[in-house]
Amino acid sequence: MSYMIDLRVLELLCSRICHDLISPVTAINNGMELLDDDPGDMLNDIRDLLMNSASEGAGKLQYFRLAYGLGGDPDGEIGIGSAADLTVRLEKHEKSSITWPADRERMLPRLTIKSAMNMVLMGIEALPRGGEITVSFNDGGIQVVAAGQGARVEEDSLKTLTEGTSVETVTPRSIQTFFTGQVVAAAGGVLKVDAGETDKVMLSAVFAA
Repeated sequence: MSYMIDLRVLELLCSRICHDLISPVTAINNGMELLDDDPGDMLNDIRDLLMNSASEGAGKLQYFRLAYGLGGDPDGEIGIGSAADLTVRLEKHEKSSITWPADRERMLPRLTIKSAMNMVLMGIEALPRGGEITVSFNDGGIQVVAAGQGARVEEDSLKTLTEGTSVETVTPRSIQTFFTGQVVAAAGGVLKVDAGETDKVMLSAVFAA
């Protein structure tokens, strides 16, 4: 399935990726500068900093490659386990734990997996204090539940899911929700958000039968 993304959306996504990667990249740069000096008894601390920051940056890049980009066969299917493995590297540096279904060998269309991965990123945003994110698939679509203290989706982000929303109103804070809705739509579904329950946000991608 082909679909078009507005230039502004691409710019906002690029800004988001840069924002998420600047911290580990800067930490690596600082660590290398410290190595140029006499590290003394800080050598082990510098090594840990470099390894942790490199792991964080690589994990995010690999996740973003599939969630935002053309990772995988554009017209093929991807196993649930592949997405789950990428999430393991991502969640090591997040406040929330993320659980995928146990049927790792199940193959699903690339856009379905891409939708779920972006819904997970929405779930991470919805849990500023951390919590638990659970991913499930059924015949009608995808459900991602984000549970934790203060779970919420910002009102500006919810507005981006309104039909006919102009991309000019999308901001760096709401781009993840808007883009997720666009990916779900490209997969033939509709993204719905239920934040009515205290400390819980339910994200659903409902696909036409």
